[in-house]
Amino acid sequence: MTRTLEYAESVIDTVREPLISLDQDLRVVSASRSFYKVFKVKPEETVGQLIYDLGNKVEHVFSTIGRRIMLLNARQIIREKGKERIILLAIEDITARKKIEAGLEKTRKELAIIKKTADEASEFAESIINTVREPLISLDQDLRVVTVSRSFYDFFKVKPEETVGQLIYDLGNKQWDIPKLRELLETILPQHTTFDDYEVEHVFSTIGRRIMLLNARQIIRKTGKERIILLAIEDITTQKEMEREIIRVAYHDHLTGLPNRMLLIDRFNMAMRQAERNRTKVALMMLDLDKFKEVNDTLGHHVGDILLQSVAKNMTAILRKGDTVGRFGGDEFVFVLSGQKNVQNALAVARKIIEIFQKAIVCDGHIVTITSSIGIAYYPDNGADIDTILKKADSAMYQAKQAGRNQYCLYNQD
Repeated sequence: MTRTLEYAESVIDTVREPLISLDQDLRVVSASRSFYKVFKVKPEETVGQLIYDLGNKVEHVFSTIGRRIMLLNARQIIREKGKERIILLAIEDITARKKIEAGLEKTRKELAIIKKTADEASEFAESIINTVREPLISLDQDLRVVTVSRSFYDFFKVKPEETVGQLIYDLGNKQWDIPKLRELLETILPQHTTFDDYEVEHVFSTIGRRIMLLNARQIIRKTGKERIILLAIEDITTQKEMEREIIRVAYHDHLTGLPNRMLLIDRFNMAMRQAERNRTKVALMMLDLDKFKEVNDTLGHHVGDILLQSVAKNMTAILRKGDTVGRFGGDEFVFVLSGQKNVQNALAVARKIIEIFQKAIVCDGHIVTITSSIGIAYYPDNGADIDTILKKADSAMYQAKQAGRNQYCLYNQD
């Protein structure tokens, strides 16, 4: 009997969870070591005490260890003699577990909300993609098409079965294998993650030449470090053509299409800077048609306009790639010849022009023969800026007219 009792007490003191035994009056008979340890009480404050008086606390908030949630296993043992009873209480502290469970439940609810939110966000995103007017396309990390907006199909004249799952470069029978697009997706985007206003110009067999402005976003997913690339495509073809037309009108003569005074001055300044670097010269030639007013007066301005257009075409044909001829207005034309080492090249050009004018020009059924007078000045020999050079070239041209027209004259200060 004694050994059995010792064994029972050893079990009580060995188990990790607190154990306590009460008599029939609910006074503490014994308690395990873990009970004293967990509840921060001493044997002399426990054994013999009414269980309700322990710690002088109610429910599950203890002054020593704070709020606790406990799981109780109770056993009542009836002793035959005197009908006494012993109550055994095994106490499991499940405070931490409850916190974990509460946290898990909170997490589960949050995940459910997140999933619902993600589903709603995905649906919302799909609606946006299919609503916006500009074409949108998303690619996976291998640059294969994941989703495409309706406007993409409409604009580029392709079908879903020919698009989704395909490598973007293979779309439209490899029409999308565009070098600048490869540069954006394979070189720029991996370094910058986002890139806006990337201009791409390409000729498609289905829709012709297009100028596109691309906005790209790279979205890195944490799981597996996958990435999704979003491409928004804006067709700016019409806008670019309008811009080019505005520039053309601003810098070119409306009748002949030649550079106007503004553009020609800009070209001269560029040639002047180049001459300074290369230690060369710039020739400026001013040409005036002889007796052009008589053509207008006798044949009409319409024929005069046709004559000016023919003259512009003929003069453009004899120039080198880096040279410029422009119309200053009326029947006055100006040449800018860059990279001149001496005066001989400009004189040769002047002779060619005089020869061209020896040939008659047919204008609206009229055969017109006209000559020209040319004045030539040089930078830096005859001046340090275009205004000075123009005045010198104009003076030389006047000398050519005074000498009898149909000839050229090189400016000479004397």
